[in-house]
Amino acid sequence: DGVDDYIEIPSSASLDAITTEITLMTWVKANLGARQTMFDRYLADSPGFRSLEFDINEDGTMNFALSSDGQAATWLTSANAIDSASWTHVAATSNGSTMKIYINGVLDPNTKTSPSSIFPTGKPIILGMWEFNADALESPLTGIMDEAKIYSRALSADEIREQYSIGSLVAHWPFEETSGTSTADVSGNGNDGTINGPVSATGKIDLAFQFDGVDDYIEKE
Repeated sequence: DGVDDYIEIPSSASLDAITTEITLMTWVKANLGARQTMFDRYLADSPGFRSLEFDINEDGTMNFALSSDGQAATWLTSANAIDSASWTHVAATSNGSTMKIYINGVLDPNTKTSPSSIFPTGKPIILGMWEFNADALESPLTGIMDEAKIYSRALSADEIREQYSIGSLVAHWPFEETSGTSTADVSGNGNDGTINGPVSATGKIDLAFQFDGVDDYIEKE
């Protein structure tokens, strides 16, 4: 709401294991006019607890910051800007040598040499607000975030474009059902399927369906 809304993600082993490469990514629809935060793990007023930051300037350009020691940080500001109150896919990556920002799947011309490591501050990650210090939250997001993601590696340009293209997703079947005759389409387009034979199995991500190579299939309802 641009006032006091935020999401706090507690510190964890998986987050603290991000020490070399990273990708921060989200869809955002922001009302420009003030600096606004998307991803924050950067206590600006508390040296020793600075790690990462990804935010939006008043003019719609993007800031991406990383610290290797919890003290000083390297800041990259994009040349291009997002539009106010329009859905935009944004991503920031570092592979341990170069920091990059992508807007709607396109690499911004501004890049910067990145720190060789990312400081595992042990503090929470804040979405939608900047934790200036332990007692003060600033630069709130005025708008909407969707599909916020953090990867422990730097996604390639092709992978970023693929993530952006997901915005035109027509159907998505996670195959998480363990019973029943229908598998849900979670894209929001209502393309549920009828299960004809496949059985639930352990998948690459959570559950999957196992097909017998004879007569198992799924038909769109």
